[in-house]
Amino acid sequence: MSEPKTYNKTKELVSLIYCGLLLMGSPLYIVWVAEDLGGFFSRVIYLLTAMSLYALPMCFLKKRHFFWLMIPMLGLSLADLIHVVMYKQTSTIMWLCSFLIQEGNEGSELATIFTPAGVCVAILWGVYLTLNYRYVLKRPFFGMKMRNVVALVSGIWLVLALGVTVLESYTSWFGAFRTVKKVCPINFVYNYGRFRHIASDVHDCWDAAETFRFGAASEARDDEVVVLIIGETSRWRNWQINGYQRETNPCLMQRKDQLCTFDSCYSIANLTTISVPMMLSRATPLTTDVFFREPTVVDAFHEAGYATSWIADQSFRSPLLLHISGRCDDIYYQEHDLQPARDHDLLPSVAEHIRKTGKQLLVVHSRGCHFRYSTRHTPEYSHFHPDLNDVDWKSVRKYVDPSGFSVEPDAETSAVANVVRQIFTNSYDNALRYTECFIDSVIGMLESSGRPAVVLYVADHGENLLDDNHHRVLHGQQSTSVYEYHVPMFAWASDSYMERYPDVVPQLRAHKLSHVSTMNVFHTLLDLGHVEMPDKDPSLSLCSPLLVPDTVAWIIDSDLRLGSISTEEKPVGK
Repeated sequence: MSEPKTYNKTKELVSLIYCGLLLMGSPLYIVWVAEDLGGFFSRVIYLLTAMSLYALPMCFLKKRHFFWLMIPMLGLSLADLIHVVMYKQTSTIMWLCSFLIQEGNEGSELATIFTPAGVCVAILWGVYLTLNYRYVLKRPFFGMKMRNVVALVSGIWLVLALGVTVLESYTSWFGAFRTVKKVCPINFVYNYGRFRHIASDVHDCWDAAETFRFGAASEARDDEVVVLIIGETSRWRNWQINGYQRETNPCLMQRKDQLCTFDSCYSIANLTTISVPMMLSRATPLTTDVFFREPTVVDAFHEAGYATSWIADQSFRSPLLLHISGRCDDIYYQEHDLQPARDHDLLPSVAEHIRKTGKQLLVVHSRGCHFRYSTRHTPEYSHFHPDLNDVDWKSVRKYVDPSGFSVEPDAETSAVANVVRQIFTNSYDNALRYTECFIDSVIGMLESSGRPAVVLYVADHGENLLDDNHHRVLHGQQSTSVYEYHVPMFAWASDSYMERYPDVVPQLRAHKLSHVSTMNVFHTLLDLGHVEMPDKDPSLSLCSPLLVPDTVAWIIDSDLRLGSISTEEKPVGK
């Protein structure tokens, strides 16, 4: 590209400042806001590393070429920045994974809340490109001596920082340098390497599944049906059957006496990609390697003579879930590229499977209340207002008391937070009314069939709805928010099932208050289907009087690290 016909030093200086600030804006914001960077020294290391990553190429490239080369960095930095804006934490391996295996409609639905921000970003980038093209010269940033000094200092720092980061893996002496792995684009390279390593392990586990045998058998009769409904993004506290004061479960409340509910069930992960495969296996947060050595409960039921079926309207691109579902005898995925994903579209397939003969395990992986909540249900389920369908975000200020902007940032409530919380909660509760109607419809089909049938519903993870002073929304954060992990779980059994197995339901009810997790699903399903195997563990089954409740709520966070959460939360209310 040619030089500008008329060189204006002031305009070039303004252009350099603008383009430089746009590039450095993301790391400067992150180092100020991100809660996971640690103390002052760790943040200094983060900032020095980020500055060095920009400074080094500046020594070898001309100004205009440098800013062209940095265009991909703008995109990566934006992805990093979005995570920090949403979660106040630097991006994780599962954040990268969400881009790699994201279902298209999920991304577009989430993007709708960022449309105004997206327009602003487009304008900022457009100005960046225009200024660089029109006013920035193809000349070096510094003189030769300065270039040598900057290159030497930034190069030494990067070699030192990256080298010490490797040593940090072996000793805690250099703990502050772990923030180097959080600097863009190092974080994406590092997490992509971890992703490929896990993908390799997953491929190996597919081979292991071909030869592994549980030694499972069952004496269940040929007319029995076991149904596992895996809920999506479901908060225990928003279910009316659990004490919520809103009418979010008008259908299930009519059969509440038939349900065995559990008050203290916690998911071990806040992302579907982790939580669902883990709940279907015998692995735990403390023994994750088991997942790569053994197949899942689907295979155990298949060994025991059950016909296994998988019906779903999500996770079309998750390798783990596609592998698990692919081992079923029958698979049905409800496509929804051109329409919103709604669980009622699964009912015809569920009905078809219930009509089949033989004993069956039916896994129904529903879309539930995944954001965007207002697209999860049809208009007649819009019971609470205003919701996301009502609100024009340009007019949100109508609902906001201007004085709310003066509230301290760490205050638990503010006018803005209260309005957004109300809109999100109304939308979420409307989606939940649709979800519980779907579950009730499945139960109704089984009831009408007259077959001995049992249904276990459990959610993969919860959701944040601006519940406290952290002002968190959605899920999948590298955090220990109890609202992301406390999930609903309940069971229903038909009259003919209870007549055949009179001890099962009373035993389930006896564990209503027991502290359990989604890791109990594998073992509970075995007992519900009366599947026996040599190393079956009754201490992990909700159907067993030998159940040992959890003492610690172990989790795997979105960076695949072991942790635990506090189970304290606000009382259930409106």
